[in-house]
Amino acid sequence: MRKALTGITLAIALASGHVMADEATLTALQDANIVMTDQQADAIEAATGEELIALITELAEANVDQAAAIVSAAVKAADSSETATAIANSVANALPANARPAIMAAARSAAQSAGMQINTPAGDPGGPSVPSPTGPATPSSPAGGGSSSASPT
Repeated sequence: MRKALTGITLAIALASGHVMADEATLTALQDANIVMTDQQADAIEAATGEELIALITELAEANVDQAAAIVSAAVKAADSSETATAIANSVANALPANARPAIMAAARSAAQSAGMQINTPAGDPGGPSVPSPTGPATPSSPAGGGSSSASPT
């Protein structure tokens, strides 16, 4: 009997984790004053996983001027770095290229404040430093060599 009760309690706790996470996303969006219809709010509250990421992306596409705030709120409410990264990348890829740096900056800032990290592609501005295929870049030096001291003599 004790094992059955423990199993049921664990199942409820795990199931409510998704509900709390989705409510957390909706609450975070509302707290950020993101404009949503009742239908959008209900869909976000009921969504899980990939569906939630798709809904956040659609919300950002419909409200491009609020996209950075949408990503920031959703990333802060994410249950893991992987989910936060998926949200950031999905929204950034759905919006025009000139919006990507602002979206990723907002996502990284939100993730950092939530104790997470956004994993960005190597070519992303502000993303992780990745050495070039030909090796690390070396600064060019003026012809003739010499000292790097700039003091007059």
